[in-house]
Amino acid sequence: NVPAGTSAITFAGRFRLPAMPATSMILFSQGNLGFDIELLNNGTLRANARDGAAVRTINNVSIPAGLVANVWYDMICAIDQVAQNLKVSLNGSLISTVAFSVAGNGQFQSNRPLGFLARNTNTLQFVGDIEYLRVWLSATGLATAPAAAPLKQIVGPASLANADSWKLGANAT
Repeated sequence: NVPAGTSAITFAGRFRLPAMPATSMILFSQGNLGFDIELLNNGTLRANARDGAAVRTINNVSIPAGLVANVWYDMICAIDQVAQNLKVSLNGSLISTVAFSVAGNGQFQSNRPLGFLARNTNTLQFVGDIEYLRVWLSATGLATAPAAAPLKQIVGPASLANADSWKLGANAT
């Protein structure tokens, strides 16, 4: 679970889709829609976020990303409750800055887990190739990876990813 007083989260991953999802799939998440980045079947991202009191600060915001099948992508999604924004970079270029619709209380819910490639209920599971996944409890303000070691990193091969304590759902192959 996210520690009390956490005000920023940065997710990073390198992935490829063999095909676009029929509806949608989760790339990065915090439980209870605390912070979700969802890939829609048209290549657009959808973002949701809540503050520490479960107030929606970002509500179903579409981010035109232009993702397509069979292309490797490096993505960073960094949200800062104090700065009140989400920044998304794709292949090293900032593609979106989303301002909060309401200010919120400046922190995330501390009783909710972080996750990769599905919601913590194991729904909207990602199907594709992954090189790495990382998460930090900080943000640079530039949609870049923080310099510190990540809180969590998952890398291949599939046997290591399947043995990871954060793994939910179907095994990687």
